[in-house]
Amino acid sequence: AVVVNSNASRVEELALQHGGWVPDMEPYCAKEGVAVNVRFNGDVKVEFPDGNTWTYHPAAIQQIHRPGDLVRVTQDVSHVKQLAGCHGEYAWN
Repeated sequence: AVVVNSNASRVEELALQHGGWVPDMEPYCAKEGVAVNVRFNGDVKVEFPDGNTWTYHPAAIQQIHRPGDLVRVTQDVSHVKQLAGCHGEYAWN
């Protein structure tokens, strides 16, 4: 699941660089949907509970994680260390 940024002005600004903006997109700001496709340029097609779909710049949406969701954890320790350097710390026991 994903959620669209609640700042419609920001979403519009990003959309103008990636496929365009129509006023009908505004009510979907701050709404949850499901990412159904990722385009070659990284744009994400999102389907909403009412069946409508819109395509968003990836910076306009955020993935939602819920208890019970499956996640993939990399076994590449050097990659984990690199990512952790920007987000807290890494400790090896």
